[in-house]
Amino acid sequence: MRIWLKQTMTAVGAISLLTLPTAAFAAPHVTLNGTPQVYDPEPYQKNGRTLVPMRAIFEALGATVEWDETTKTVTGVQGETKIVLQVGSTTATVNGQPVILNQAAEQTNDRVMVPVRLISEALGAEVQWDETTETVRIYSKDMKDRVLHLGISDSISSLDPALLSSYNDYTVAQQVHEGLVRLDRDGNLVPGVAKAWDVSYDGLRYTFHLRDNAKWSDGSPVTAQDFEQSWKRQLNPETASMWSFEFFAIEGAEKYDLSQGGKADDVEVHAKDDRTLEVQLAKPQAYFLRQVALPFFAPSKTTTEPLYNGPFKAERVQYDQGALLVKNEQYWDRDHVRLQQIDFEAVPDTESAGRAYESGWLDGYNPLPQGITPEMPGSVVQTPPLSTVHYLEFNEQKVSALQNVKIRRALTYALDNQEIAEAVFGLSASGANGFVPTGVSKGAPSSGKFRDTAGDALHQAANASQAKTLFQEGLKELGLTALPNVKLLINDTMEAKKTAALLIQAWHDKLGVDVEAEYLPFKLVLQKQTTKDFDITLSGWGADYDDPMTFLDMWVTGGSFNNAGYSNAKYDALVDQIHKEADDRKRTDEMVQAEKLLLDDMAVGPVYFRNSVLQYRPYIKGLAIRSLYPMYDLKDAYIEGKN
Repeated sequence: MRIWLKQTMTAVGAISLLTLPTAAFAAPHVTLNGTPQVYDPEPYQKNGRTLVPMRAIFEALGATVEWDETTKTVTGVQGETKIVLQVGSTTATVNGQPVILNQAAEQTNDRVMVPVRLISEALGAEVQWDETTETVRIYSKDMKDRVLHLGISDSISSLDPALLSSYNDYTVAQQVHEGLVRLDRDGNLVPGVAKAWDVSYDGLRYTFHLRDNAKWSDGSPVTAQDFEQSWKRQLNPETASMWSFEFFAIEGAEKYDLSQGGKADDVEVHAKDDRTLEVQLAKPQAYFLRQVALPFFAPSKTTTEPLYNGPFKAERVQYDQGALLVKNEQYWDRDHVRLQQIDFEAVPDTESAGRAYESGWLDGYNPLPQGITPEMPGSVVQTPPLSTVHYLEFNEQKVSALQNVKIRRALTYALDNQEIAEAVFGLSASGANGFVPTGVSKGAPSSGKFRDTAGDALHQAANASQAKTLFQEGLKELGLTALPNVKLLINDTMEAKKTAALLIQAWHDKLGVDVEAEYLPFKLVLQKQTTKDFDITLSGWGADYDDPMTFLDMWVTGGSFNNAGYSNAKYDALVDQIHKEADDRKRTDEMVQAEKLLLDDMAVGPVYFRNSVLQYRPYIKGLAIRSLYPMYDLKDAYIEGKN
């Protein structure tokens, strides 16, 4: 997947605590445990405090309430907690202890209005103020340690598995949908809706056996027919799913999706009965089960409203603001789901996110909020890899000098990849030591990361001292005394310009080469890359699926994204063998060999791998961090030690 070297940020209103300028405002919204509250009369704000009808708030939080008309006194009792307020008095008592109020209780149109924060917090509830939506959020004592408030960096576009289009979509969808298989916290494949599966000896036929107790959120059964219909809907050209290509390993899928004479009935996905799904592949694919674990392979079903079959269900979705998820009591493994609610809040502005995190309104955020440092006490920072690589492409067809492998190696070894990554991206990148990025699995059903097996395939540090010698030897072999004038084609974003400056400086300092940068918008860069109208360019590629071949098979002769024009018959044969290999261990060894050959030829020059940056409070436990598509899985998450 082509990666944009670009970050888009839009501003939203600041987030503060439950304090407002001294004035009367339009009625704020109030939610209790995520459910909107309706009051008569409506709440209002005064002197920076929100007031609500006394009886409604006391009774909603499980307290009894008494009104003394003579003394104009409100008394609320819950267990051993006793709250006393008098209309007009700025002093209340909680269990006999005085509490000074910014705003006294008052009587309006024969209704007594009380400050919501005092009552809620005195009764053990948690109160938060969201200025963006002008909402008071209250979480009762029994719920506050079972609710997560997580910030996401942008809006949600869809939760439909066929229409997901961003990391935020994937992350939220992961919590409400479940496919046939899923990954555990260590990245191992485990049963999902399918309790078991069989694979034919030739690796072409997969038979999935569904659980009897797998249900939709309305209590209806999840069936094999649901999967068949959902997968074929993904492939229907009218759906226009951007992920339909993920299904192309299935016999008949590609022809149907690309309108090449195929029909839905030709796609070899068939429900043999309610609990048995049979899938026939066009050719063996070692990583097929890992693909099936991705969010797009989950089933979808809509009656009067969307249904969900995952650990949580969407209670409310406001796409530009976020989504409120609640535990799905129909989920087959509900007894192991400990959270009751997840409140995803879209906060694109990192400065606002930083204030929200510091105030305690957000329990976690991705990316790192502005003003929040990894060293901040009471925080956990993780930098899971994003399974993306950014690399130099050398146009050998346009610049004859770049046909010399020593020249290409010199241009790559002259760089300090880790220094570039840290200088430009900080925690959100690391220097590349191969072409297949950190985080990508070995592709087999068993766990394990490819980079752990392949190790450092670039050996940049060891080869740095040879860069100048290799460069001079390459020029001599070409009969040149200097490299012809070349340009570096790159995006015009801030990060790209910083990267280009470091590349150009390194080439000047280490090789004595002066390279000119050509900055263009991404679409024009992509156009020039596709038409091979460049000398050297910085490109990016992200995993389409969790297997090294999503990176390695790009470089076969004539490949659609082989903009460098690389061609090596030995490499082509090796990639072909990998596609056919049924033995997992041999296949991994062959992929290691393919990457080594690619980098021996220095067909491309890897520069950096991108990381996600996730910051969250240490009381969040059981969080499963992912490297591909969903940023994390919250099925096993829980809160411990928050207060």
